[in-house]
Amino acid sequence: MALRALAVWFGILMLAVLNGGVRDTWLSPRLGDTVGRAISTLLLCGLIVLATWLTIALVVALFAPWWTARRRGLLGSGRFPAHGR
Repeated sequence: MALRALAVWFGILMLAVLNGGVRDTWLSPRLGDTVGRAISTLLLCGLIVLATWLTIALVVALFAPWWTARRRGLLGSGRFPAHGR
């Protein structure tokens, strides 16, 4: 599971590097540095959302055990109320 998470992280890292290349090669020379960076930021945000959407099952599989363990630890220590007050 951790290897898959690392692969997803590495994939997002590669998207960021490619996004920087696109910005420096095509966007900034044609549109200016400020506009190129703004468009590049929006593009990368969209790519990260897309990557997350495509791998959401993996994200849930990694998050659920952590959340369960954290909640049990807080309930056991009395720091997190088991019922609403």
